[in-house]
Amino acid sequence: MPHYLFPLQRLLDLRETNEDVARRQLVASEREVAMGRARLSDLREEVAQTSQEAVPAPGQPVEPAQLLSNDLHLARLRMMTQAQQADVERLVSQEQADREQLVESARGRQVIERLKERGALQHQAEWARRESQQLDEAGTMVFIRHRRNCAPRSDGTDADGDRAA
Repeated sequence: MPHYLFPLQRLLDLRETNEDVARRQLVASEREVAMGRARLSDLREEVAQTSQEAVPAPGQPVEPAQLLSNDLHLARLRMMTQAQQADVERLVSQEQADREQLVESARGRQVIERLKERGALQHQAEWARRESQQLDEAGTMVFIRHRRNCAPRSDGTDADGDRAA
């Protein structure tokens, strides 16, 4: 039986490549989300720490310039935290879009793979049918030869030269 050549193999290869690209993109997106969340966590910790340090201890002299500097630094940290939060939300949306793209790519590949499997089964069945037909023909030919050889001849003898009964 000759090897089955799938007519859509190039398309299947392309779909597999697309799926691999989508998988790598999803991994990159997941990494970016993790890094963004870590940066957001760091900023939140820094805001909490700066907030505690900005409050002067009881009995300590308060310098207006230091209070203003601390307030400005805290405001800047809060703005950075909000911007990082927005960036994380954007990254999570991108990660979800990449995940959906991977699912879609996998489905496309699976459809073509099912076509390939179905074609291979049909190819196998066709070859089995042809083989069976050839065996049937060979059996018929053997039967016909045997029958011709065993049938009485016009002179009344069989293939061995014996007189037919």
